[in-house]
Amino acid sequence: MATVRAVVAGVAAHDPSICSRLFTQHYVESVNGLKRATALSRCRQQVGAFRGKLSLVRIDQVQGNNRAAIVQFVTTLSSKTTMQILQLVRSGESWKVYAALRRTR
Repeated sequence: MATVRAVVAGVAAHDPSICSRLFTQHYVESVNGLKRATALSRCRQQVGAFRGKLSLVRIDQVQGNNRAAIVQFVTTLSSKTTMQILQLVRSGESWKVYAALRRTR
């Protein structure tokens, strides 16, 4: 799924625009516990400061409909492999991350 690929690439490239382009406000607030513009600012800081070699290994499963989807995928971060599950929601013509459901190593 293109959104997951874009999120991983954006984090790896330290691109803070992913915080508003690919994440819902709900996700940004739930990740850092802050609200509104403060949450978005913190997300941008964290993505900009990210260090490590992150890459997408594969997308294992996509389930959903035209409004919401669950995506299971595998990444590596500094040679540690992690299986992740994200909930995505449709936002206009694109998809955004709504929630991180699980992360296992």
